[in-house]
Amino acid sequence: FRAANLGDTAGFIASYRKSLAIREAVLRADPNNAQAERELLRTHGRLSDALLASGDPNGAVDQLKQLLPLAEKLSAADPNNIANRRNLALAYLDYGWKRSGLGDWQGGLDDCRKAVAMLESQASSGPSDKTTRRVLALAYDRTGELLSVYAGQHAESLALVEKALAIEHSLLEQDPRNSDVRRMQGWDTMRAGEELNASGDRVQALAKYQAAM
Repeated sequence: FRAANLGDTAGFIASYRKSLAIREAVLRADPNNAQAERELLRTHGRLSDALLASGDPNGAVDQLKQLLPLAEKLSAADPNNIANRRNLALAYLDYGWKRSGLGDWQGGLDDCRKAVAMLESQASSGPSDKTTRRVLALAYDRTGELLSVYAGQHAESLALVEKALAIEHSLLEQDPRNSDVRRMQGWDTMRAGEELNASGDRVQALAKYQAAM
């Protein structure tokens, strides 16, 4: 899911459930094993994605409810670990994004805003951290989309998308051949067009759509 794959979502889910059971057993045997906790966190996240792809949003959110306490624990145990802090922000972003589709978009928006604040702080203290800047761009985009879809706040959504585009432009200046960031830039350029169109500025919206294409 979200990458090149064979389309065997059922096989993906079956394999990850086996992985989850093994990693939970490892952690029960060694409760203070931080590496096992990080691996379990990733497994919950991947399984959440697979369940969402298979049409089970409730199952996807349930995996994230189990993931969040792990992310909180890892971040609290080692506050100077950038990866742990970034994973906690990503956990809130993913949880907020996915539960918004189940009816609680206000709570989901709060979680996404929390993730944005965490990532902004991390990016400010480590401006050379390309991974954190990329994730911050994603957080701006997802928060903006929730504002647009559920609250009709197109101006604020556009402002967040423009922040994402500024980060992507900066990252591509450093690494022009980065196809992942280039795809993000194309997507966010289209998103800017959608917000401009919703606000009635069809001339600028058309220019953004053409640039995205």
